[in-house]
Amino acid sequence: MGVLTLSMIVKNEEKYLKDCLESVKNIAGEIVIVDTGSTDNTVSIAKEYNAKVYNFEWRDDFSAARNYALSKSTGDWILYLDADERLDANSIHELKKILNTVTKAGYFCTVKSIDSENERDHSIRYVRLFKNSPDIKFSGKVHEQITDSLLENGYQIQHSKIVINHIGYDVSKEEKEKKAKRNLELLLEDYNQNKSSYSLFQLGQTYYILGNFEKAEEIFSELIDNNELDNTLKAEAYAYLAQIEHSKFNSTGAEKLIDKAIELNPRQTYYYLFMSKVYLRQQNLYKAKIYAKKAMEANKSINNNELLNKQTIYVDNREIIYFGLFLSFRTQDSDYTEYFIKELYRIIKDEEANHKLQLIKLMECVLNGREINEEMAEVVEKHINKYNLDLLITVLEGQKNQDIKLRLFNYFHSLYPKNADAIKNIAQLYDQRGATAEAIQLMENNKEILSNDPAALFYLASFYIKAGKFGEAIEIFDYMEKTFARMVEIIQKVKLVKEKLKGLSVVN
Repeated sequence: MGVLTLSMIVKNEEKYLKDCLESVKNIAGEIVIVDTGSTDNTVSIAKEYNAKVYNFEWRDDFSAARNYALSKSTGDWILYLDADERLDANSIHELKKILNTVTKAGYFCTVKSIDSENERDHSIRYVRLFKNSPDIKFSGKVHEQITDSLLENGYQIQHSKIVINHIGYDVSKEEKEKKAKRNLELLLEDYNQNKSSYSLFQLGQTYYILGNFEKAEEIFSELIDNNELDNTLKAEAYAYLAQIEHSKFNSTGAEKLIDKAIELNPRQTYYYLFMSKVYLRQQNLYKAKIYAKKAMEANKSINNNELLNKQTIYVDNREIIYFGLFLSFRTQDSDYTEYFIKELYRIIKDEEANHKLQLIKLMECVLNGREINEEMAEVVEKHINKYNLDLLITVLEGQKNQDIKLRLFNYFHSLYPKNADAIKNIAQLYDQRGATAEAIQLMENNKEILSNDPAALFYLASFYIKAGKFGEAIEIFDYMEKTFARMVEIIQKVKLVKEKLKGLSVVN
């Protein structure tokens, strides 16, 4: 079997490095680590694993450091990882098979990134494993690539099922932005030197992460007309543009853009789920149901799809199932309910018996419109999660027992403080109990969260009117006219209410 060299560049990675090296210690015959200026225990941890450690002065160029590491690597094959990555244990068997070959090749590996902040994991397929040769060099100051060099030197590029788990993006929004800001300057410099479609795509993603949607939109709009860009990445560009339009409440524009993404890459589950949510905003529940079902079918084929996608956004089966059940509850579609209940039973069949039985009873209760009593409220508290939250909120809104409703909505709010619907329902219950001032205070304390929810803003305005605060209500309506200008029904309703308010002496 050929010797595998693990090739790495590091700086202050004591938090991550040990687990990375543990994941390869039984397969890597050589570990080469290039340190670019660590001041923590990174180097001593590396030496515990008999790594060959070299110092390299950092010069804002990831490829320069990678190439220095390659120059010190003597194995037959190179696997390169970052410290916050781990080789999946289930991939070792396939990796050993590749090491036994003599093929002059590079292999695509799936790098799966965990992202709890955005509640959605994703993967990117990179060539991370390749036959060693002194002619092979990385290029790109950031998001460095090896594929061009391999192709220039006559290598075959092949697929593998090797998985690398990446935990470095499982951090707060602030940490992601910090990382993106660090990369932005290098990406701009790299693009100015090498105007490739891939580096431009990386720039667009970075601007999107930083919330600069105007710049991201400019870049992705350019990329969709770029013939050099791989179709799966071009589909991603359309998807980013669709999300930007959706954030502007331009549902028609979002629909057209995500449809183009599906046309270019019909294997991406998230596109179908996103299209379903676009149709939900349009109140086209018939089409919303069709696309939620398509998302479920696409997700069941994910093992085949991920080898064909350079980037895959992973959607948990439970997210699609509970969204489907939410739509079926809204439409009282028994066939649709049956389809998604079967899918739910399929994914929970191996769970602990009592847990599974409770969940089944809960779904039977909520989907059949039964009243939630004290006993069932406890089951709700045990089984609430980020995927079924919208379904349970919608079901709870129709319940009669206000004490149970208030208790559960407060519980939901404690678990998911950024959920606008929980806040909105608590405020309504306060108002119904004559505590309008408390309802206003709750909504004002969460104004940023509610700012993109027209229904919540209507409620807040109505509370202001009830409290005689007509000026504050007018401010809300002025904001809505500006923010939701593309939502015709909302604007018509706002104008109607404003006309009525104008007749009040306080406003005049």
